[in-house]
Amino acid sequence: MDIIPVTDFPDIRVRSMVRSTSGGSLMMIPRENKLVRLYIQLTDGLSTNSRLTRSMVTPMMLIETAKRILSPYTIDFTYIHWWSAYQIGQRSGDHFDKQGRIFLAGDAVHTHSPKAGQGMNVSMQDTYNLGWKIGLACKGLVRPKAIIPTYDMERKLVAKELIAFDRKFSELLSMHSAKDISETSVELKQFFKKAPLFTTGIGVNYASSILTVVDDEAHGLAKYVVPGKRFASCQVTNHSDGRVWELHHRMPSDGRFRIMVFGGNIAHDEQRFAVNALGQWLGKTLIPRYPPINICPIVDRRLQTVRFQSELMTPIIEIFLVHTAPRDQIDILQDVDSTYHPWHPKLGWDYDHIFTTSRVITEDTIQSTQSVYEDYGIDEERGAVVIA
Repeated sequence: MDIIPVTDFPDIRVRSMVRSTSGGSLMMIPRENKLVRLYIQLTDGLSTNSRLTRSMVTPMMLIETAKRILSPYTIDFTYIHWWSAYQIGQRSGDHFDKQGRIFLAGDAVHTHSPKAGQGMNVSMQDTYNLGWKIGLACKGLVRPKAIIPTYDMERKLVAKELIAFDRKFSELLSMHSAKDISETSVELKQFFKKAPLFTTGIGVNYASSILTVVDDEAHGLAKYVVPGKRFASCQVTNHSDGRVWELHHRMPSDGRFRIMVFGGNIAHDEQRFAVNALGQWLGKTLIPRYPPINICPIVDRRLQTVRFQSELMTPIIEIFLVHTAPRDQIDILQDVDSTYHPWHPKLGWDYDHIFTTSRVITEDTIQSTQSVYEDYGIDEERGAVVIA
């Protein structure tokens, strides 16, 4: 339930969990506009084989239970924003699709408790995983029978991990005796330290498949970039204007693939030659294999339709170069292959895809992005290529 609490509990504006030896457990999560969400375990008066039904639950029953759990502190409310009763059923479907034609996602295929806030989060991850694959298949850019089955393979494993996570979470929150609570306190702390990796989704690691190629030798070139896991963001400096960016801000989720060329110090002739040779191959051999796509829809309000401008066609593969050379030692128009800064007849040269990790000096501060290669585990002399 979401209420504006009237209470003397000192940590009401801190995410807290209270476990009573007799009255169940209570989790408090502060929200906006003075609201606090209470997750209240209803156990009082129930025999081993009995179970509450949703029709039996009322807001007064919820607050009375919260009072007993929180005693000797007091809690009440005048304003209630929302409430609901939830019967926990921890289940997962055996299959997430039927012959690549019918797809299940979210609560339709896995259910669990609401305590970790994973309902909408995991549902959105399911549909995102499926959406970009269907999008590419509909555009004829991939073979549906090759790529669509990876949805079931990848997300079914995440659902199993979610159910196991939720069961453990619920178990730790439902200890009743003082002995149980004491014995699990250390385990609970460790659980909460690890939980954010799962609950935020950044800890998901997809297994080897047609999309995820695990190569131990290649992995050594970027030790902290794990195939199948989220590609972490980092701060880089635009080579042309010196502006500092989070790399993810230059990578909108528009269905394209990114080839990140970490070229090292291209001020050295040998390294620059290697980076340019790779750029020539990418521009002349790889990118032309795949037709460009429309990613910028334009709403025509007169016709009430969505159309695309042909001049906005863009390659499905986007190339980035992240090097370590000082900006003043490299002229990208003269020294860097045009694949990294392509020419457009109406828009001119591209200046948004070449970045450096060299130090940025402004009037007020000095910002360093030197740790980028360290964060990814990449040797600055050897470099690496990452596909994201």
